[in-house]
Amino acid sequence: MKIEVYAANTHVTKKELDGKVVVAIDTLRAATTIVTALNNGCAQIIPVEDVEAAMDLCSKMRHNNAVLGGERNAQKLPGFDFGNSPLQYVEEAIRDKTLILSTTNGTATIARAVDAKALYIGALINATALVDELAKLHEDVTILCSGTHGKFSSDDIFTAGCFIHKLRSRVGKLELDDLGRMAEDFYARNSANVHGALSSATHYQRLVSLGLQADLDYCFSIDVCDVVPIYQDGRIVAR
Repeated sequence: MKIEVYAANTHVTKKELDGKVVVAIDTLRAATTIVTALNNGCAQIIPVEDVEAAMDLCSKMRHNNAVLGGERNAQKLPGFDFGNSPLQYVEEAIRDKTLILSTTNGTATIARAVDAKALYIGALINATALVDELAKLHEDVTILCSGTHGKFSSDDIFTAGCFIHKLRSRVGKLELDDLGRMAEDFYARNSANVHGALSSATHYQRLVSLGLQADLDYCFSIDVCDVVPIYQDGRIVAR
């Protein structure tokens, strides 16, 4: 199995992802929010890049039990029902709802890969469930990290390394690119101390400054959900 890793969504074109099996990562926090919402009974998630388009779509779908979630620069948008904290998406708030989601980095990453052969959403909280799904496919995999504002983000690379490490134990020999090898090594050296490895990261520090330490604690919890989100026909549903 070949695995290639991109450090940010701006590092690859949409055309380059056509026909591939892609895993989109945005550990802090869109991917974690998507997994959590589906795990807590959300019916479907519609990712939208543009804020105004997301608000317009939600207003048209309110009769379909739609709610609006998202952020810009880690802060909840005015007029939105939820921000991008996965801890807000509890069962009583999200069950059977359609979530229209727009975030700074994560929804742009998903948009980059909508023409992939298969597009999964992965985070640390669903790592084993996702890897089990990938192992069944027996296909090459592209891991697309969101990054932060087009730049490398170490939390996403750590998550990519986690997926690679777990895949190795299931499928045996892997063919990795340079970033894949670095990601797996980064994870292997720091898996017992996630916060220690990532606490100096720019996005980590941004969330701390906003009082979102609880979000960080949750986002760095491994295997607390067994939901595997997959993008199909403009929406994300549980596999």
